[in-house]
Amino acid sequence: MDILNFIDGDFAKPAQNASFAQERPFNDKSVQVGNSSALDLVKAIQGSHTAFNTWKDSSLEDRIQLVDKISQYLETHKNQFAEAEAWDQGLNLQFSLKASIEVALEKLKDQKAQLQKGIPEGYGVLPVGVVGVVLSWNLSTRVFAEKVLPAVLAGNSVIVKASSYSPVTVKLWGELFRTVGLTSGLVQMLHSQDVAFKKLFITHPGIKALLVTGNLENTSEIIKTVAQMTTQQFKKIQIHSGSKNTAAALNEPNEAEMGEILNSFLQGQGQLAWNSSRLFILDKHEKQWTDFVADKLQNLKPSESIHDSSLWTPLMKMKSVDQFASLMMQAKTDQAKILSADGVLPSNKYVKPFFTKDMSNCSVLQQDQVHGPAFILSTVKYGFDIPKYSNVSYYGHSASVWTEAGKNQKVIQALDVGLVSTNQWSIYSTSVVEGVKQSSFGNMNSQIFGDFYSNVKKLA
Repeated sequence: MDILNFIDGDFAKPAQNASFAQERPFNDKSVQVGNSSALDLVKAIQGSHTAFNTWKDSSLEDRIQLVDKISQYLETHKNQFAEAEAWDQGLNLQFSLKASIEVALEKLKDQKAQLQKGIPEGYGVLPVGVVGVVLSWNLSTRVFAEKVLPAVLAGNSVIVKASSYSPVTVKLWGELFRTVGLTSGLVQMLHSQDVAFKKLFITHPGIKALLVTGNLENTSEIIKTVAQMTTQQFKKIQIHSGSKNTAAALNEPNEAEMGEILNSFLQGQGQLAWNSSRLFILDKHEKQWTDFVADKLQNLKPSESIHDSSLWTPLMKMKSVDQFASLMMQAKTDQAKILSADGVLPSNKYVKPFFTKDMSNCSVLQQDQVHGPAFILSTVKYGFDIPKYSNVSYYGHSASVWTEAGKNQKVIQALDVGLVSTNQWSIYSTSVVEGVKQSSFGNMNSQIFGDFYSNVKKLA
């Protein structure tokens, strides 16, 4: 079935009926995805301005009603959303439901509470206008609720450039918006691999604010493009980029907790923004941990579908295979101790995860460039040594620390990340992760009536 763009309140083919094929990760089947041109974008921007001129004056009651309608629809269709998203993103069904759909529902509750609280006393707010959002593929329902909906609820219209890795996002949200009767043109969603489209999306003066989620390679190019046009126009910008996150296990090892910690690495094959990438353990627990990890990795079998509980799922991005091979070569050159790495299966989709002990050459800085299942196991004598080694990463998205209640607070405070989650993987936190260092850029305010989604003025 073709995956179409969502324009002016309905699904539509690009003007020239152009499309590209997107392969689904669990099998060799592919779908045809509408490939929009720069002209399609111009038409979408015109529709967005028309919708904005009506919606900007909507009441808080109207916006609360919209949140309620979206929440009710998503609650009713959450299994459908989870299943479709899992197939497109190479994830386990139950994980997709818990980490994406259910978190999205919690975010909608928070957004309703913000609207009920209203505009802070002593401030005036005006919507920005047309907001452009570049949406990442992983757990896209969650990201959509977190990044796109606040823009609408602030009184803006939105144009979403959806990820070609998860085209079903447009189908799901388009059906939702059509069912709840969203104002035509208020949210428009387009796919495109066209260079001219991408440049115009970033530079068009009709788009007043730009929010981007994605990897560092793409987001750095966007920053360059925006910087080059600052003599002609400034626009608000918010960028959430790649991440390599720390997990620290400071408790006495037990199998249940060790399995939960390992899950934060393996679920999503190291490609999710929330994935742990480096595990810190106390050296006195090294043997228990290395034996446990080696046994789990050795016994992994490739997952065959979203209903398969195996954590060895296919890679979403095929170039990760080459990155994996390069890192493996470096690790072997450095004579590293590698925990289970059986290589690439003939399909080139399934790369078996591996952990390597700290190495002099294959450092965490090199690993920052790998979007695949290559992880680092580090031992420290004392917990307070962890920030010294963890903070060298270019990124600062999140960290997960397993520790006894009330202990290791200095370690937690010293970690240079946007979110520290205690005794659970940070992916299950409903907090907005704003990130630090190269995980973020620009105005990171995430509140509906904050100064990214709105133009805020003080009233004296």
